[in-house]
Amino acid sequence: MIYRFEFTQWKMNDYAPKDALGMNMLLTSVEKAFLRIDDNTTVHNVRLEYRTKHNLI
Repeated sequence: MIYRFEFTQWKMNDYAPKDALGMNMLLTSVEKAFLRIDDNTTVHNVRLEYRTKHNLI
């Protein structure tokens, strides 16, 4: 079985998603839960690509 977890919408601040730390902590908790359930579990992380707009003056 394959499970995929991702955040599809988020609000941005100037440099990154506003709650990037909270999203990371939640996904890490889910990963750890699956690892405890099954020793054969593997976790693959894919870097999130996003662009920001910077307002100059």
